[in-house]
Amino acid sequence: MDSEQANHLRSDFSAAQEAVKTGVSAGRASSAIAVWNIWSAFTSELGLDPFLQAFPDKIPVLQIFAVRVRCGELSASGCAVRARSAEDYVRHVAQAFLNVGAEDPRLNSAHQIDFRLQRMIKSWKSSNPAPLRVKPIPIQVIRRVDTLSQLSSANDSLYQATTDMIILAFFFLLRPGEYTDNDNTPFCLKDVQLFIGPRCLNLQTSSAAELAQACFGSLTFTDQKNGVRGKVIGQASMGGLGLVKPMGEQLTIQATALGATVLWSALATVVIALIVKVLIGLRVDADQESEGLDRSEHGENAYPMEP
Repeated sequence: MDSEQANHLRSDFSAAQEAVKTGVSAGRASSAIAVWNIWSAFTSELGLDPFLQAFPDKIPVLQIFAVRVRCGELSASGCAVRARSAEDYVRHVAQAFLNVGAEDPRLNSAHQIDFRLQRMIKSWKSSNPAPLRVKPIPIQVIRRVDTLSQLSSANDSLYQATTDMIILAFFFLLRPGEYTDNDNTPFCLKDVQLFIGPRCLNLQTSSAAELAQACFGSLTFTDQKNGVRGKVIGQASMGGLGLVKPMGEQLTIQATALGATVLWSALATVVIALIVKVLIGLRVDADQESEGLDRSEHGENAYPMEP
């Protein structure tokens, strides 16, 4: 094979590999790369070839790897994981073998998952605690929260802001509290889009009236928990209870707070500068400035030019 044919072959193979990568989500592809790096470090520590070419039976090595992943020693988070996560780690390793044309290390001579791996994973699954199921909250509960926030006896800014976030979480994510009361990356202004018909509003320059007229709102995921980077979710105004109104309200409140902060900072800076000017002055007199602060303030030359 001449060099031109070899380059053509490599180019086609690279294109095929890229097509395989785009067939899965970015998060899944990133996870596969991380698992392979962990596997490579694991085999290197044992003095083994990552593809275990010297081992006719690769199952024991996979079992040891899975055990260490499950207990947290080799998991990406450093914490113990469930059986399904440990199984995923082993699956990623097997897929890496297949990507280079090697045989799936999990399979036996009958081309089925080896019973030792199956029984081990099954045993772990039976010992896992029951999963925490997320149950949708009835819409009546959200309506009641919204009604209470409108009452004069409870119409304070904290209550209203909390209600807005609950409504947003319910309509977008169906998990109030999951995204609004934790340490995960919050949604930022750049992640929010509001529309009046086909027109996307400029959230930095739109008036409160325009924000109130918005009929469609969306959020773009970046680093939020359980979200796929770049995924956009949205919903139209439903009339009455919906997410567009609280989105507009929150943007108005945040813009007002930002403006108040800028104004307060500017006024406070001016007041402090005036006090400093009266007490000690903002600059030295002309003679000291001409002589140089190194001599007038410190009594020495900072940059002596004479030997």
